[in-house]
Amino acid sequence: MNQVAELLEKAADALESGRIQWGQYTGYRKPLDTMCAEETLAMVAMEEAHLGLAISPACWAVSLHVTKRRDQGHLTAWNDAPARTLDEVVQAFKETAKDLRNEAS
Repeated sequence: MNQVAELLEKAADALESGRIQWGQYTGYRKPLDTMCAEETLAMVAMEEAHLGLAISPACWAVSLHVTKRRDQGHLTAWNDAPARTLDEVVQAFKETAKDLRNEAS
């Protein structure tokens, strides 16, 4: 789980720094220069080769996290909720990483 937590933390950092621009509505409806939460995880995993296998577990971990604490269960639906903000996505990534690290201790 350390690689999953690391991927989530690096993705949160990429969004916070503005290196990756967050957006909603994956696929054809979103601006081309933005990435949803799931695409952000995939991009960071591609950049960090040792984290490549952590993409799927990271998506599931965040989905479970938002199910427990928020309104939508699947990461894509949660990301695309009309009132969703960048800060909420970053917070979900960080909280999920922290939970995973605490579980591993």
